[in-house]
Amino acid sequence: MAVFRIERTRDYTVMSNHHLRDKALSLKSKGLLSMMLSLPEDWNYTTRGLAKICKEGVDAIGGALRELEAAGYIVRHQMRDRQGRISDTEYVIYEQPQPKAPDTPLPDTASPDTENPYLDGPDTEKPAELNIEKSKTQKQTTDVPSTVENKQKFISQIMTSKSPVRSCDDVDETALSFAEIKALCAGDPRIKERMDLDVDVARLKLMKADHQSKQYRLEDQLLKTFPEEIEKNKGFIAGLEADMATLAAHPHPEDGFAGMEVRGDTLTDKENAGAALLDACKEVKGTDPVPVGSYRGFAMSVSFDAFRQEYMLLLKGQMTHRATLGTDPRGNLTRIDNALGQMPQRLEAVKNQLDNLYQQQAAAKAEVGKPFPQEQELRDKSARLAELDVLLNMDGRGRPAPEAVLAKSSRPSVLEGLKRPVPPRSPEKKPKHHEQEAR
Repeated sequence: MAVFRIERTRDYTVMSNHHLRDKALSLKSKGLLSMMLSLPEDWNYTTRGLAKICKEGVDAIGGALRELEAAGYIVRHQMRDRQGRISDTEYVIYEQPQPKAPDTPLPDTASPDTENPYLDGPDTEKPAELNIEKSKTQKQTTDVPSTVENKQKFISQIMTSKSPVRSCDDVDETALSFAEIKALCAGDPRIKERMDLDVDVARLKLMKADHQSKQYRLEDQLLKTFPEEIEKNKGFIAGLEADMATLAAHPHPEDGFAGMEVRGDTLTDKENAGAALLDACKEVKGTDPVPVGSYRGFAMSVSFDAFRQEYMLLLKGQMTHRATLGTDPRGNLTRIDNALGQMPQRLEAVKNQLDNLYQQQAAAKAEVGKPFPQEQELRDKSARLAELDVLLNMDGRGRPAPEAVLAKSSRPSVLEGLKRPVPPRSPEKKPKHHEQEAR
């Protein structure tokens, strides 16, 4: 008598399958989390301890732990001792991802204003060196180094001739700009005006370059793109209308089949025509179309798509109509008729495209030739900027001294100077003999 014995597995684990269905986790992270959930609570949950019970190394386990922590399945807490110092790190493992804690703003760590108060003590300086008028300046509460760093982010932007895709403006009202710092140091508000004008002129020049680029593009579209596209769509419309006339001249008889020519044989039965077409497809091996016959006034050719592993039937008239072939003989004939029957929809789509091109052409004609709308503002600010450059001597050169205006009668004549005789040169006196000896 046969004896049947059942061996049951008792060391199983009950866990949530939420992480197993999480598409955001990799297979490695899913397996590691399942293994950790199956271990007892007092297990050594370290990367080296986990590496001892699996094939993966310490680096691979560390990467999976970081992925689980980023997904919210592992939450890390910093443990502090009595003195408030970080002493250890606690990891809590969850079966479902936990929402991240909201970001809390950091407290303001700026140092308080420690300016010493003004004390009226006796002045020990010499009376001759004293300045009678003393001015008090209010201390700026803005951190100047951080101001410079933040402003540099805006100044270091790259200026190109391309269209600006986004703009950035200051939202901090208390921060000082470079122009304000320089104006405060120099005591001249024209410096700030000059730097603001410099930024505005650069922005306006960029906008003008973008406007000119659009104008050139519109001119190119009006001269080349729109005429070519319009002629191409007109050709599509003429070709589809001619193919629709060809299809109407070769209709199917009532409850019948118009017939198909395959490799020189005219077949009037649907089943035989579909089977003959499939046999002709077996001889096609490449992507180059191979002629196989004709159908309803259109020449047929077949090509093979190696990537999709399917045959494509091309029906050639004035236009080319495509139909994907399958394995059903009658179904292929239905697909061919459906491809030919889509010509009215294609014709309507091409007509809509042609109307859209005409509208775009009219809009381009209305926009081309328009001047830059802020041209006058650019001229005024450029002129004011040049004026400030002269007033502030921004080029570092001194002002040229005004030239003395001489009357025409007092000006020396070059021609008279050339006609004037050259005075004879006096011979050089040679030293006497006794003078040479004295030397």
